[in-house]
Formats: sequence, structure tokens, C-alpha cells
Amino acid sequence: MRPLHPLPSPRGRTAPAVLLALALSFTLSFATACTAPTPTASPPAPAAEPARPARPAPPADPPAQDDPAACAHGSCEIRVDGPVTIPLTADSGVTEIRVLTVDAGRVELVAVVPGGRVSTRCSGACTGTRTTTADGSSSVRLTAGAGAEIAVNDLRFDVREASGGAAVLHVTSG
Repeated sequence: MRPLHPLPSPRGRTAPAVLLALALSFTLSFATACTAPTPTASPPAPAAEPARPARPAPPADPPAQDDPAACAHGSCEIRVDGPVTIPLTADSGVTEIRVLTVDAGRVELVAVVPGGRVSTRCSGACTGTRTTTADGSSSVRLTAGAGAEIAVNDLRFDVREASGGAAVLHVTSG
């Protein structure tokens, strides 16, 4: 009986057959390594997000006014550059603010309080003194620089600016 696949004998032509097999294997490996890769399908691009509407900018503070009557209801921003009286309704516990002087980065003023009840708070660059008149009304004399936050009873005012002989006061009540 003859084997289906003859086994190579140690003698004979085994070496050339092995060398030929190695050469073919090397050639095929080299040819495979040198061929260009087959293009593959790229993944689909991500879906674009819908545009978000821009947030509206917060409203800017209204420009400072020069008219003291604009503060009558206790909510305004006023530019002062010298003596002026700002009338207010009595709701805030202050009937008027009298600006006495504006100079050297500070403003000097008096807050007139009816009935003698006075509650004050002053933070930042400010100082104050309270006086009471014979009729029972009171006043608070204040000297304040830029950045000062002042409260007299229910009236609050901030000194936004104080320079060049002018000051901007932001007044709110409540």
C-alpha cells in the first residue's frame, strides 16, 4: 500500500521543496503587506445640534438723570454736581435728601426724617451723624465716597460715582 501523501525522506529533494515553500510564503506575506488597505466606510457624522437662541443681555441701568423730581417716588439714579434738594414721598421714612457739596471724590448730604424715627446703616467709604430738631424731626448728615452703601429707614442709596466735582446716586425705597 502506498501512502496518500508521501513523506519526504531525509535524503532527497526535501531541502529544495522546503526552500520553495518558504520563498512562496515570504513572497505572499510581502505582497500582502505592500498592498493598499481597502477603504472602509467612515462612521456617519454626528447630527448637528439645533442652534440655541442667544440669551438676551440684562437690561442696563438707566442713565443717571439730572432732575431731582425723578426721584420723588424713591427709585432713580441721579447725577449731582452741587447743592440740590431731592424731594421724596414719606413712604420711605425720608422726606428729602439735601446734597450739600460734591468734591474730591466724596459727597456730603443730609437725609431729613419726619417724626424722629431713624434707622441708619452705612457701609463702605462713609460716615454720619444724627441730629434732632426741636419739632421732633431728625436728620442724618453723611459724607460718602464712591462705593458707599447707605440706608436711612426704608430708603437706600448707593454712591455709584464721586469724582471730578460730580456724583451719581442710585436711590431705591422699600
